[in-house]
This record gives sequence, structure tokens and C-alpha cells, in this order.
Amino acid sequence: MKLYLLNAVRRGSAQVADNIKSVLRELVDQLEYEKDLDLTKQQCVDYLEAKDVNPSDKHTMLCQIKRCGTNENLFQYLYNALLKYEGLGLTNKRVY
Repeated sequence: MKLYLLNAVRRGSAQVADNIKSVLRELVDQLEYEKDLDLTKQQCVDYLEAKDVNPSDKHTMLCQIKRCGTNENLFQYLYNALLKYEGLGLTNKRVY
């Protein structure tokens, strides 16, 4: 699952300007799929706390990471957040 999503993210990021890079890109590249959810969450928290990220965004990301109940939910959130912060996320605007 991780490899499939990562390839989709990489293909989509080719359409985005090179100067828009989320700190989450490096995080998802570094993360290994651990069976221990708490260990994976702690790696995410440690990484984000060490980065210079907008405090509001950092708070939101940390809260969402802590709420994830499974590794699948955690990785799904990380990839969705990565897409959002690189400008490839979905919006609530209607397209007519």
C-alpha cells in the first residue's frame, strides 16, 4: 500500500512547481512500516517537532497523527496531508 501511494504522490508532484515541497515528503520517505503503531507515531511526532513548520499546521498535524488508530490510518493521513500541503489536495469547492 505504501509503495503504491508513494508512486502516485511522486507522479502527481511532477505537476507542482519545484519550490513547493512539504516537510512531510521527507518524513514519508524515511518512515518504515512498523508493526508497532506507537513507535511509528512517535517517529512522526519527533520529526515534526524538530521541523520549522507553521505552528497552526504543526498543531493540526500532531493532533491528527495522535488520533490515528491503525498504521493504515496513519499512512493514509500522512499521504493526504502531503498532497494537501503540496497543492494537490482536493477542495470543497464545486466545479461546474
